[in-house]
Amino acid sequence: MKALAIDFRRPARWPGVARAAAAMLALALCGAALREHLAYRAALLEWDAARERAGAAEPVPVAAGADGELAARLRQAGAARASLALDWAGLLDSLEAVPLSDVAMLSLQADAATGALAIEGAARGPAAMQAYVAALGHAGALARVHLVSQQDGRQGDIPALRFALQAQWRHAGSGAP
Repeated sequence: MKALAIDFRRPARWPGVARAAAAMLALALCGAALREHLAYRAALLEWDAARERAGAAEPVPVAAGADGELAARLRQAGAARASLALDWAGLLDSLEAVPLSDVAMLSLQADAATGALAIEGAARGPAAMQAYVAALGHAGALARVHLVSQQDGRQGDIPALRFALQAQWRHAGSGAP
């Protein structure tokens, strides 16, 4: 006995037309994606050319057609790139070259855009604190080193003088003296 082939689907009238329509749709989508990719590449090339013209320290102009959110993100990325391009190793080397006898640096905050540094520390006494501030003032990478605040206290059994100072980083992006 011969087996019967039972199929409850109706055979397609024009199977070639459906495939051709699907292929046309896929080509249209690929064409649109290619056009977007080429526009993106052109914007990147324009961005690189503007960055080379402006130099690393200057802000890069945003394209005229960019919307507000994109422009803000581009400015933020440019600021981050400029911050990373600074001589952080030179700053840390100059801070490490300052002797820390009887002084401990507790925190360091740096603003790369303005070149401002805020340093908090603890010293065994006023003489050690003043010597540290003077030594930082003579460090090559810092200018305008001044004491902002000081507070007497103790660290365990040892008397400690907590202090905060500010300085200007000479080699920051702002061109500070």
